[in-house]
Amino acid sequence: LLQRATKDPKFKYDLQRSFNAIRSKGFGKGHPKMIEALWPEGTIAREDIEGIQSLIKTLPERFEELRESDTNLLNVIQSTSNGLSEPQTVIKNAAEMALDERERYVTIAQNAFRKNPKEVDILKSKKLDTITNMDKNVTVSIEQYDDFTTV
Repeated sequence: LLQRATKDPKFKYDLQRSFNAIRSKGFGKGHPKMIEALWPEGTIAREDIEGIQSLIKTLPERFEELRESDTNLLNVIQSTSNGLSEPQTVIKNAAEMALDERERYVTIAQNAFRKNPKEVDILKSKKLDTITNMDKNVTVSIEQYDDFTTV
């Protein structure tokens, strides 16, 4: 998929357009243009990004609910899982895994926000292309990674 994207003549333009939006407006106001340029509406990646954004907005509320009530974690998870097939099984297994290896899962979640993640194997990659904008002193490297499995 990435190889196909790098061959698209508009890809470099889309990258430059997204970087220019961030550079001129800052990340706070420029990131919507970046998302639109790189992941247009209707793509699976865009739906994933919107789903993650929605989840991020609800997490603080759910955390406060859990903290302020005597409801256990399993009940909170069950209340948010309507629509899943066999939610009790999925929730039970996920909760057991998270509780059994709590520190590991906390580290994995925190890694999403770290510049240098902890306890992570480095994946081998091959450089496919480099895009350089000398006027703006910006270089972007596009790399291909071998297949891998995550937790």
